[in-house]
Amino acid sequence: MATATKARKSVPASPVGEAGPVPMWSAGEALVLSDRLRARLSAVVDTLLADPELAGAPDSVRLAVVVLAAKTNAADLTATVSAPELGRWLGVSDSLVRHQIRPRLQRGPAPSVEVEADPAPGAERGRTLGLRWTVEALASARHEADRESHLRLTKAEFATWLRLMEALIGPGWRHRDGSVTEPGILGSRTGHGAATERLALVRAVLAGRPDGTVRMCGGPVDARGRAATTVGRLLDTDSQAGERVLEQLATCGALARVPGARERLVVPAVAAAHQRMRNARRAAGRAPQAPVTGAIVTSEGAGASAGGGQIRLPEASSLVSPYKTADFEVSRSAALHADHTPVVEDSEESAGGESGCSGVAGQPVTRRRRKRAHPREDRPDTRVTGSRRESGVPARRLRRDKQDSPPASGSDVWRAAWRPMPDDVAEVLTGPARPLWTRLRSPDQQQRAIDAVRRALGVISGTIGPDTAPDVLYRRLTARLTAQGGAEAVADPLGWLTARGLPRRGSCLDSRCDDGTLMDTGGDCAACAVRIGDRRAIRRQVAEEVAVELHPATRPAERAKVTEARLRELTTKHAAEAEERNARNAEAAAERRREVEAEVAARRAAAAEAEAARAATAATAAARPCADCGTPEAGGLCPACTTRRQVADVLEEAAILTAAVPGIDPTTEPAAARQAVVDARQAVADRIDAAVADAAADGVQAALLRQVALWAADAARADAHRAALAAWTASPASAAEARQAAAAAMRDRHASLDAARRAADTVAREARELAARWLLDRTRTALVDLARAGDAGDAGDVDAVVPAPRTEPAAPAPAGCPGHDGAGCGTPPLDPEAGPLCGHCTVRSAPRPALGVRTRRTTHPVTTRRHRRRTGR
Repeated sequence: MATATKARKSVPASPVGEAGPVPMWSAGEALVLSDRLRARLSAVVDTLLADPELAGAPDSVRLAVVVLAAKTNAADLTATVSAPELGRWLGVSDSLVRHQIRPRLQRGPAPSVEVEADPAPGAERGRTLGLRWTVEALASARHEADRESHLRLTKAEFATWLRLMEALIGPGWRHRDGSVTEPGILGSRTGHGAATERLALVRAVLAGRPDGTVRMCGGPVDARGRAATTVGRLLDTDSQAGERVLEQLATCGALARVPGARERLVVPAVAAAHQRMRNARRAAGRAPQAPVTGAIVTSEGAGASAGGGQIRLPEASSLVSPYKTADFEVSRSAALHADHTPVVEDSEESAGGESGCSGVAGQPVTRRRRKRAHPREDRPDTRVTGSRRESGVPARRLRRDKQDSPPASGSDVWRAAWRPMPDDVAEVLTGPARPLWTRLRSPDQQQRAIDAVRRALGVISGTIGPDTAPDVLYRRLTARLTAQGGAEAVADPLGWLTARGLPRRGSCLDSRCDDGTLMDTGGDCAACAVRIGDRRAIRRQVAEEVAVELHPATRPAERAKVTEARLRELTTKHAAEAEERNARNAEAAAERRREVEAEVAARRAAAAEAEAARAATAATAAARPCADCGTPEAGGLCPACTTRRQVADVLEEAAILTAAVPGIDPTTEPAAARQAVVDARQAVADRIDAAVADAAADGVQAALLRQVALWAADAARADAHRAALAAWTASPASAAEARQAAAAAMRDRHASLDAARRAADTVAREARELAARWLLDRTRTALVDLARAGDAGDAGDVDAVVPAPRTEPAAPAPAGCPGHDGAGCGTPPLDPEAGPLCGHCTVRSAPRPALGVRTRRTTHPVTTRRHRRRTGR
């Protein structure tokens, strides 16, 4: 028996903690930010770019600071990004990042350190894995600023910022699991100006509104317009550069310029994301509450009636007749009267049955309203789905015991299928156009009308934007209905909507034009005015020609008849000419396509031929024997001989650097310099022999001893370079250069004596280093020239453990080394498989390769402007 009980909330029967379906907008859009977060991120970017260290910096450096700040880890305030990866974010090469961007950021805005791997045996340092950057502004705000500082971002704000940057300028990635992250809006834009365009887009999005429109700058602007001035101010430059960047962004579709009485800038991607968010929220707000399976729900706020506290189960359907019309207009016009108690439906199961409830328990779980009587209750209602008959529960009427058979009247049949309009269609088919919807006779006609309205909205949205499309289409329908004589004058509502009311009229080339009126501004179309003027001029000219040809006494009717005939002939002629012109254009286009296809086929054939030639050349090169040892199919040089030559090159460079120290002048004392090079070469060879011997004693395989020798030669070269540079730094010549630079710096203007001394110390240190490098490079170049010009009697430079391989099996190793000159040295060979000579004799007997020593600076260091003026340089 149904009794009034206390309202209870839903108790789901599903397991505790089981999550329901997540709304489609819950994850949000990467380009849609709240006003607070957008303002906060915009303030952060403004503060970062206002750093005095970035004054005059190129846009690639400024954008790098923003990218590194967005990629900062909230835990330690560092960002680990390699140079190539940062270059992909900025749209520049990794070489530009290493040689220009990183040195500029190293001065203060974002210093970085290299993240290295463990060094290999014998190596000075390990391989660089990446760069760890620190944005000083964020670090200072974390440790020094107050808690309300906008630079103190949370972990969620950092994540949202990075997500926004990925959607705007992310380069895209291919993950190890095969998934692909698509690049952002400008992620594929590289080359000249790419960093500037990316920075402009980021600042435009952060300075814009949620719907994608960019806030325009105020004040007077020049002839280039307010949009160009706005972009220029976002980049801290003038309107000329802003106009150039705006044209590039508009070309690639990242920024749109909306003309009109008031010029607007719109980011189309942000506008589309905002519209998707609005549509998703609106759709979710209109969607009915789906009942939870097995839930026990009571009607809160249903009133203290007999049905107000009933327990409802979600198995059956509504009690309303399947043929009752939901006449909302009549309901609103009915007089108000008292609420009725909800009628409880009779059920085959009594209160003592299995359910233990009255027939109301079979109703679905929906939001209930108090029942209210209204006129025409006997009209069919379509708010049911027909599930009552499937459930087997007999249906009864609210107040009259009507039969369940459908009405025989045709008007009642189509009213039984009537349904309310969707929201997007209701914004258009309202007001004068509302009767057209009510006169649609079937669900099929309704659906076709909905599709026609949505197609028209899509066309208008693609031209002027989705925000104003419903208003434009409503005004179009209203004007055409007024010209038709109202909705009553329309005989076929669906045909009139699809053929006359909704489509765009006219053949104007301007897509904004609709029957001579611009849809975005409502003004007259200039293109249509020109076309109409041309037609009137042609008609006036034809009329004048006819007036000259005919007799002056010709009646006006006959003159008009001849004029119309002449106009038809002219129109037919123009149509034939246009058709002929279109045919010629089509033939020319087909000929161009054939030429392009032939050219593509020729290029492909040439590419295939070139690829075959390259493959043949590569096969021929791979089949050549080794030039040193004669090993067949070694590609010109076998791996052993390649390593052997590398060791020889590095050994010679190490010897030159060892001998390039103060006190040895190759130009005045060539003999002493040549002897120093020979002694240094011998010392380096002994060091390599010792390293190889230690490795062999540790059990290193003979095949790996070549690499050990190369590592030892690299280490010797690095040590020799450091020692030579330190020696030249301490030389009198470098000290004299430092004193002159310091004296010149002291003569400059400074704030105080201490500042002058500090500046002089800095300039002297830099001058000493530059002078030392210049002197070292000059001496090394002279030693290389001297070594090339000298005799090669004892200048062999080959790794001790990398002799030329043999093409035939090696003979048994002798008891001792026969010596490089045949006299015999008695030293046992280190690698019997490679040859009978020991490492020392191998170095002495091998020919010396030609070297190309690289030099860094060949000019004398110049320190200050006053020094240049004084010396006249």
